[in-house]
Amino acid sequence: MIASRFHPASAALAVLLVVGVLAPAQAQQHGEDYDDADPWAGVRPDHRGPDSAAVGALVRALAASDPLVCQLAVASIGNNWGHGDDEYRTGNLKEEETLEAQRETLGRPVGDPAAVALLVEALGSPHACVRRASARMLGRGGEPETVAQLRTALRAGDGRVREAAALGLANAEDPGAFHDLVRALHDKEPPVARMAAYALGELEDARAVKPLGDLLRADDPDTRATAAAALGEIEDIRSTDRLAPLVRDREARVRLAAVHALGEIEDH
Repeated sequence: MIASRFHPASAALAVLLVVGVLAPAQAQQHGEDYDDADPWAGVRPDHRGPDSAAVGALVRALAASDPLVCQLAVASIGNNWGHGDDEYRTGNLKEEETLEAQRETLGRPVGDPAAVALLVEALGSPHACVRRASARMLGRGGEPETVAQLRTALRAGDGRVREAAALGLANAEDPGAFHDLVRALHDKEPPVARMAAYALGELEDARAVKPLGDLLRADDPDTRATAAAALGEIEDIRSTDRLAPLVRDREARVRLAAVHALGEIEDH
């Protein structure tokens, strides 16, 4: 019978191996009070959009303001400009706290039917800035109800309403509006056709390459430039042959738009 021998070094090595195996598993086992309780459980932040009273007050204030100030205000809608990036806002002046909350509400998608109706009506405002604000607020949420209103407004008798509706659809980026916008490319009012071209570029739908390419032959240079820019947004290589001649267009802004679009497409 052979007697077993006990080696202290071997025993120490075995202990280290066991500890090495168990240590990671133990480190991953949190205590009962570690990271188990969600401090925000049950808390639901209020993300409601503006009601009709808030929208009506905004439209009236924008209409009464200086046009430049109005444009600056509209540019901030939905951009979440504030004095801090955290949920807990810091850096506000004492009197700004209530205004900051109202500003955030106005930047959210509009769902109140009465508020939507006010914005649809404001698409025909004599103030361009108010029309832009209405289009932006209706389109930016991309809600089916508001998109449907914009598609209907794209067939309104007033050219200013049609132009603003196309801008709203550009903000919505709803593929369902594709055919409506293609039809609007043939609108008798050049501003409407230009805005429809811009909206199609925002959709980035390759089906728009042909109708936008046809618009490159328009008499209006702004329309040609907008169509070129839209094709650049779509970035479809089939646009290259259509855009190349515009590099020699008689209008500098058209040449610039064509060069920029070709750069976006990156056709070697």
